[in-house]
Amino acid sequence: QKHALESGWTYEGYLGVNAALGNQTGEAMLAFSEDFAIDEVATLLFKPTDERPRQRVRVLTLDDVVRAGLEAIPGLPQALPPTVFLLKLDIEGMEPAVLRSLLTSEAQVKFVTFEYSSGIWRESLDVVIADLHAGGYFCFLITPDRLLPVSPPFWDVLYNMPVWSNLFCGREDDPDLSAVVQLHAGVVGLWPMLPRTYLEGYAKDHMDELTFAGARKLCTDLGSECAGITCACSSGDGTCGRPPSPPAGPCTVRSGWGGARSSPSGEVTFMRDPEASELFLLYRRRRIARNA
Repeated sequence: QKHALESGWTYEGYLGVNAALGNQTGEAMLAFSEDFAIDEVATLLFKPTDERPRQRVRVLTLDDVVRAGLEAIPGLPQALPPTVFLLKLDIEGMEPAVLRSLLTSEAQVKFVTFEYSSGIWRESLDVVIADLHAGGYFCFLITPDRLLPVSPPFWDVLYNMPVWSNLFCGREDDPDLSAVVQLHAGVVGLWPMLPRTYLEGYAKDHMDELTFAGARKLCTDLGSECAGITCACSSGDGTCGRPPSPPAGPCTVRSGWGGARSSPSGEVTFMRDPEASELFLLYRRRRIARNA
């Protein structure tokens, strides 16, 4: 509450709720640290050996919190079902229960981001990802440059291993999810640039090295056979072709199977087809084509 007052959150429609978040309304014991002004590791899922003090707290569901917000903040849309644009979870091991509750809650959640910790969760990430996918959500591992798809068919057991990681999910059939993936990767506009990346495979077996302008023209002429062009780059940050960096080139036209990949030699890629840069966007395009 102190931070809310100091930062003026109340002017933005802030409502503080003194309760824990769970999948059932009720009460539970919370293990917490008395030395912390803001305890970010307090948990309902404490171990019997946990020596921290306990406090009985209210437990609310997402629907409870949404109803409280609708009652307390005038002007919020009262449409049914209520909608949540973005839900952010960092609730020390209770994430699986709350995430599964999204599949049956009255409130419709568009996007959700949550923290995963293999040392705190009592079940593996793959089971939760599979349940969310069965309920219509598609999830990604958040990295600085990309949103890496982890829902089927992209799941790998390695994603269970990180001590800490953050994930982002949205409705698989929501066009806005594709837009978020593109925005996060920076593939927006005409011929967007992807520094330090390359595209696999030469388009229609055209392996000739061309000027930047020549490669773009050939790629345009090849149409769907060419996803973009990959160019040599003498700039350390891979931003050739964008002043004041040096020009990009020589360049080759690429088919781009598997999306844009990290370049060990600092190449730069320009996408004719922005959707071809991301695995999820390719997957969604082919899925839509199959169902058409």
